[in-house]
This record gives sequence, C-alpha cells and structure tokens, in this order.
Amino acid sequence: MHKSTRMVVTGKVVGVGLAEHIKSNAEKLKIEGVVQRAPGNALVVLASGTSDDLECLIDEIYTGNKKAAVENVAISPMVTHKDFHGVFRIIENEHD
Repeated sequence: MHKSTRMVVTGKVVGVGLAEHIKSNAEKLKIEGVVQRAPGNALVVLASGTSDDLECLIDEIYTGNKKAAVENVAISPMVTHKDFHGVFRIIENEHD
C-alpha cells in the first residue's frame, strides 16, 4: 500500500548535492515525488511509495553524501495520497 510523506531535512543540506542524492535513491526505490529547497537552508521532500521503501529513503537521507551533514529529518504523513505521475524530480527555486 502506498502512502505519501512530507519530510523537512535540516543541517548542511543545501548546495552539497543532497537533493541529487535523494532523487537518485528515490528512483532506485521506485518512489515518486519532489525535493525542493526551503527557507532556512532546508530541503522539503514530498514522497509517495510503500512504507518499506519510504523507510529506506529516510535512512539514505540520514546517511547523506560525503558533503552533506543531515541533522534532522522531520517526518509527517500527508493527509491525502499525492500522485506525482510516477517520477521523482528536483524543483529548482527561481533565485538559485
């Protein structure tokens, strides 16, 4: 059964390739959704997949990459399932 989750990732997470790391792992896990930079140098991840796959993605986010230093992943369920049309993408902010 699929569920949708919102995650706010904080720490040294912007400008270090973490969004690409998240996207790559989400695609491997067949998770659909988006990752976008948020105010305060955080990343927001909206993801939809199986509970097991989402747990694996969360583990990969905490592991990060060599340049990132994830301090926290605040996780909250989304009330309604969101259809991301089978893809996971990075949303670039206009000012980046």
